[in-house]
Amino acid sequence: MPQFRYRAVSPRGRVREGVEEAPTRERALQALRARGLVPLKLEPARDAGGVRAAGLHTAVRRGGRRRFDATARALLIRELAALVAAGMPLADALAALERSGGGAPAVAMMAGRLLKAVREGRALSQAMAEAGDEAFPPFVRGLVRAGEASGKLSRALARIADALEAQLALTREIRSALTYPALVVIVAAAAVAILLFAVVPEFAGLFADRTAALPASARLIFWLSATLRSHGLEIAIATLGGFLALVLWWRDPRRRASRDGWLLRLPRIGSLIRLHAGARFLQTLGELLAGGVALVPAFELAQQAIGNRALEDQLHGVLPHLRQGRSLAESLKETSFLDPLTREMLAAGEQAGALAEMALHAAQLAQDHVRRQVRALIALLVPAVTLLLGVIVAGIVGSMLSAILASYDVAF
Repeated sequence: MPQFRYRAVSPRGRVREGVEEAPTRERALQALRARGLVPLKLEPARDAGGVRAAGLHTAVRRGGRRRFDATARALLIRELAALVAAGMPLADALAALERSGGGAPAVAMMAGRLLKAVREGRALSQAMAEAGDEAFPPFVRGLVRAGEASGKLSRALARIADALEAQLALTREIRSALTYPALVVIVAAAAVAILLFAVVPEFAGLFADRTAALPASARLIFWLSATLRSHGLEIAIATLGGFLALVLWWRDPRRRASRDGWLLRLPRIGSLIRLHAGARFLQTLGELLAGGVALVPAFELAQQAIGNRALEDQLHGVLPHLRQGRSLAESLKETSFLDPLTREMLAAGEQAGALAEMALHAAQLAQDHVRRQVRALIALLVPAVTLLLGVIVAGIVGSMLSAILASYDVAF
């Protein structure tokens, strides 16, 4: 009989996990509910020992991280949406997450913080605002506030979870795609370091009394190796200091606009950042509009979710036009933030009264475009990096061979 791995909340508010045998998924749900459990997750169990699929829960729980990051935020909101949709009062749902947190300390700690504020009489959106923008961005609070006003909090939370999970999935794909080029660089850099610190000095000792007769390339490699070996500590300290200075400059809020503008001017990288920001904007705007938020506040919140100050500044001139009653597509024509096709799609959505659905559809197309761009970039980057590092290694080896040949010429 098929097995289904479940995660559910007991009548006492405790999260339980296990395996339920049933002929169909619907029968498994009925069996769980008959025992008084509120299902949070139900999926077919895998054959090899019932290993669970990697997901948000596993990602947050791995390492017992206590930092409330984007993954923990998505997990908390997804599970809170499931509990509230199952009929649990908000305070009870938060209490259940505080007790269990699914094994994720970050989720349990934040749930307890929200629970304290809710028990003191504040709304969930107010409790999230007190936690700060880093924990719950403005668009999250805006959609929660709309759900509270309409009495559809569970639906609003589910929409937020959908948006956060879509953004996380795209970010993970980009990072995963960049992993292989990074490994290539690290391995090649290690090979170059071994050559300069271990191999080249052995050759340098052989030609110590004939340095002047060696080719310029060989003398340069010998000098670079000797400098790194004799002043390695000073060079390492200077490099670390430069790296820390770069990190501080990168994180300086006063430099954010210039930094983001510089990133947009990078070949290929700039267009990828613009596409990614557009996907985030459209996804957030669509979810907010679908959740009942009016166009102007939805646009303001979606603008804050872009993540690039230079692009956010481009949209400042759009808000006055929206407040004057102009359509979104017409207002966006004065900026280069979205491409003409996307603006046409938004215009069609406005005319059909389905702007939210069209924005979400455009967001999906933009995310697919980002994935294709990333694959194309990696296809170009990996061979280029491999070739460059191969040339460096070949240059070092070639210099050693030229030194050997030059020594034979001197001997004969």
